[in-house]
Amino acid sequence: MPALQAGRPVETDSVAWRRLGLSVRKLEKGDYERYTYLADEDRGVIVDMVRVNSRIPRGTLITAVNGQPITSVEELEAALQKGGDLEQFILDVKSSHGIEKIPVPLKR
Repeated sequence: MPALQAGRPVETDSVAWRRLGLSVRKLEKGDYERYTYLADEDRGVIVDMVRVNSRIPRGTLITAVNGQPITSVEELEAALQKGGDLEQFILDVKSSHGIEKIPVPLKR
């Protein structure tokens, strides 16, 4: 369930929100039942909320940023901070559309 509907706060002061327009959270046991495209061996962070017109839909699993594997929110935030001067990030994602590499222009 999305954070707002579950009564959890949405992290809009995070690097992911400011740079990508995404709020993410750790992968939880219930996600494997809710998102049928997930497999037990999948690791990453789940997109919990997006800005309008985002190329990454809510419920997408982010598994890597610019080829660097991501297994936690902290790892995603660190990867986004390292790419300070980049124009875009390439996100490896898994969703109901399959596995994709999606270029995401950075918000300035």
